[in-house]
Amino acid sequence: MQKKMSLLMILIFISSITNAQQFDKKLEKFKSEIVQSFKEYGEIANNQEEDAVQYKFLHSRRLAIVNPKIIYFEIGRMTSHGYKFLAVYNNDKITVYPSKDFNADFIKIISPLENVKIIKINVFELFKTIKSMYDYNVNPSWDRLH
Repeated sequence: MQKKMSLLMILIFISSITNAQQFDKKLEKFKSEIVQSFKEYGEIANNQEEDAVQYKFLHSRRLAIVNPKIIYFEIGRMTSHGYKFLAVYNNDKITVYPSKDFNADFIKIISPLENVKIIKINVFELFKTIKSMYDYNVNPSWDRLH
């Protein structure tokens, strides 16, 4: 029984690690651009470090797929502390937002949805999720520990 429980705990731990390390295939060709944005926003302290080293730390999750041309993502780095960034894939281009001032970015965030038929996504829930990312970055959990 003890061995089964230990094995179960190890499997859960490994499963959570593998899930956390997922990076969307749609974003693969934008890795360099994403890492450059992270450096620009101060998320990566060592700007001299090779970008290839940073690629293995990237993770993402899809927030909403409006259509094949417009997808909202949360992206970040797997570190002991790290910000959550909004990325909008729009017409085969990626825009990474600094995710610090929701009110300043709101018009830019919503602009891909202009003139687009929205059927399957709940826009209110999407923007509530995006706002919570901004709130997380303004008051990150690692700052609350001090």
